[in-house]
Amino acid sequence: MYKILFLIILLLITTTTAHAAEPPEVTAAAAVLIEVDTGMVVFGKLEHNRIFPAGLTMVLTALVVLDYFCPDEVVVVGQEIRAVMDDAARANHVVGEYITVRNLLRACFYLSANDSANVLAINVALRALEQETMPFNAAERHFALLMNEKANELGAVNSRFINAHGYHHSNHFTTPFDMALICREALGNDIIRELSRETRWQGNGAGANPEPGWSTRNYNFTSRNEIILLGGEFFYPHATGMRTGFTTPAGQSLAATAMKDGVELVAVISNSPDPGRWRDAALLFDYGFDNFSHVAILGEGEIVGKFEIDNPRRQDGGNMHLLATEYFTLFLSRQQIDSMDRKLEFLPDAVADYSDGIILKPPIEEGQLLGFVSYFIGETTLYTGPFTAQRSAEPRTVFTDIEYYRDVIVGIFFVREAVPYWIIAGLSMIIISYISFRVVKRLKSYKTRY
Repeated sequence: MYKILFLIILLLITTTTAHAAEPPEVTAAAAVLIEVDTGMVVFGKLEHNRIFPAGLTMVLTALVVLDYFCPDEVVVVGQEIRAVMDDAARANHVVGEYITVRNLLRACFYLSANDSANVLAINVALRALEQETMPFNAAERHFALLMNEKANELGAVNSRFINAHGYHHSNHFTTPFDMALICREALGNDIIRELSRETRWQGNGAGANPEPGWSTRNYNFTSRNEIILLGGEFFYPHATGMRTGFTTPAGQSLAATAMKDGVELVAVISNSPDPGRWRDAALLFDYGFDNFSHVAILGEGEIVGKFEIDNPRRQDGGNMHLLATEYFTLFLSRQQIDSMDRKLEFLPDAVADYSDGIILKPPIEEGQLLGFVSYFIGETTLYTGPFTAQRSAEPRTVFTDIEYYRDVIVGIFFVREAVPYWIIAGLSMIIISYISFRVVKRLKSYKTRY
């Protein structure tokens, strides 16, 4: 059970500066920075505006593919590789080639290969629809349907995807915030983590030991993500990977991840003049790591308030503690903590109708939901969670008063601790009775004598 006081949090917060630094000025037309564990938006610049994702699309493609395929399954390349534009990036697969799903995803992450994405799209559609063959146009439409369903599940509701690779289309769009949600989900997949942080790979497309008779190719991939290229001009020491993207309408884009001291961040940068996207990512990561930290706001079972009970039983006492039911942390700057407010909202049936304040209305059961506690900054609600009754409470009646006084008497006279007193009282009565008997007997003897 966590017993965390809000004022103590303010003193123990690990941020060393008194206030957060000014947000960085990025060159990107739109950008967002979120903390992975809590999903908190650390920085936003037009983060809900529509953008073209270009090659960033392939992060979502990988998520959908891995819902249907294991990474080391082998598929055969078909005519779908011809359904790419002449100026599109490609891995130059050949029809009839055997290749693993992992290496097709590698080609997507390293090269933004449109032909690789098409091979993945049609194989997923065939498996999802339990078909042996189908036209690529139909397969692409179904794969896009799966992409949009996945995006909506993740809360990326302001996006629409129509292909697996991100080649420009006016109806293929997302937002920096939506893309960050998708990347956050992707970080939970070990295969995507691994592929997005690789910088170089070479080998046979069908794996180390292809079957005899398979048509295969050898590949040599080098990452284009300059923030993870050790020794490069734009290498960022805490970067962990993700994806680049470019089309003329989308501009230079980047989805980047970084981790430092257990804190993981995702930055999405859209339409930044080259080489601005690398610098923008570094600025955003430094801003997040240097000025923000995890802050435990609530612990499960922590007291969020103490309120009077309306006409309580004498047995219960006049007040009750209210307890949080969830553990809750935020990723905030000290400045944000200082400006955060809290509000308790009670269920209508939980409180008595008094105008001079909140008074709890019995009967109340231990653990009963009584309302919700919210934390917010300005107009932005950061968290809303339930609170419950610490104990039960019944309304006071004549019968509860009788029960109370009975229990008081029992508690005084009929408990183990009272046994010595009962013994003393009994012995005293015996002694008094004996003395009385002797006195009476002596008086009788005296009268008889005289």
